[in-house]
Amino acid sequence: MEPSPQEERHLDLFCSSQCSEHPRATYTRRLATGYAPLTEVIINWYRKLIGTDGLAYNLPESLSDWGVSVPENDIWVGLHSLFQAHGIELWKRGYWVRLTRPGTGFPLSSGFIYVAPHLKYNVGSGGGRELKYKTFSSLHHRVGNNRDGVAVVVHAAVKGEEGRERLRLTRLFGTGGESSVATNHMLPLWGEIIYQDMVFIVSPLIHASFQAVFDTEMEDNRAIGRGNSVGDILDMMLQCIEAIAFLHSHRVAHRDAFIQNYLVQWLPQSLRRGKPSTTKPRVYLIDLEFSIQFSADCPEDQCKVVGPPVDSPHYVVPMPPEGQNGEPYCPFKADVWQLGCYLQQLSSNIQEIDAVIREMVNPDPVARMSCEDFLKNFET
Repeated sequence: MEPSPQEERHLDLFCSSQCSEHPRATYTRRLATGYAPLTEVIINWYRKLIGTDGLAYNLPESLSDWGVSVPENDIWVGLHSLFQAHGIELWKRGYWVRLTRPGTGFPLSSGFIYVAPHLKYNVGSGGGRELKYKTFSSLHHRVGNNRDGVAVVVHAAVKGEEGRERLRLTRLFGTGGESSVATNHMLPLWGEIIYQDMVFIVSPLIHASFQAVFDTEMEDNRAIGRGNSVGDILDMMLQCIEAIAFLHSHRVAHRDAFIQNYLVQWLPQSLRRGKPSTTKPRVYLIDLEFSIQFSADCPEDQCKVVGPPVDSPHYVVPMPPEGQNGEPYCPFKADVWQLGCYLQQLSSNIQEIDAVIREMVNPDPVARMSCEDFLKNFET
């Protein structure tokens, strides 16, 4: 069985995405069975997966089914041509969950991702060489290069009616006048790609996560998180609170404001450098998947939700005390509690700061301060 020229291209994409360090011939030899040439097996797989337009036609029925009924990597491989037509070359999947940038050079600076000077040539977390790789943490996104060579993230945001509210809020905060407001910490929306009943959103890639501040991974015999000074962490923490406060000012509750949803342009690591960082990285809040916006005329005491943001066995993050009894609760105060879950692990040895952080996880939501109150507290 001989593949067509189009199938040849997709076979190469498939094999290289499965094992980026091995060409198709090597990959074929590694996995060939005694019953049929692997090339024929792959072609049959390809023809079942790919429609006449050269794209994946058997997309999951829902975003929650992504990577369940069809392996997520098969879906992305089937969509390579779609993104290529829009000027985006997806990074290839290597071993495990690592994505590798095409070529040997470093990506062009986008203005959203940087490396601390002392880590320019470092191969570990936060290092310059890591800009050529990305460990993905979601089945719903992939990293690619746009026509200018800038690294972007492509995210499967909408499937049918699922995700429409998220797209609306992403447009609200990621485009137009709101995207230029200094206190807006949402990533800009650089583009949308529509295919069938799906919408993929495109935004700039940011590597570092604020969660790394709490990381106990050892690098050069030092904990990565401990390389950041109290000043470094306090600056990032205030930006996290400001990001939530901005959403709340638009009557939007994030509902998944845990620390893993905050990205940082780079980690200053003033302690590791031995001197304070004169420039400060900007913190960005991502993932509006569970967010909800209340109308301007909705009384504050009626802005309530019930239960977790999604009824799924895969959603296993902690619930605030007031949301555990099945009664309506304030999602804005819950946002504060979610962020405080991680921040309370920090000890600044500054009594006033530690006291404020403890208030973020106050079990009484009425006594718990709002984000605006927190910011005012630190300003004074």
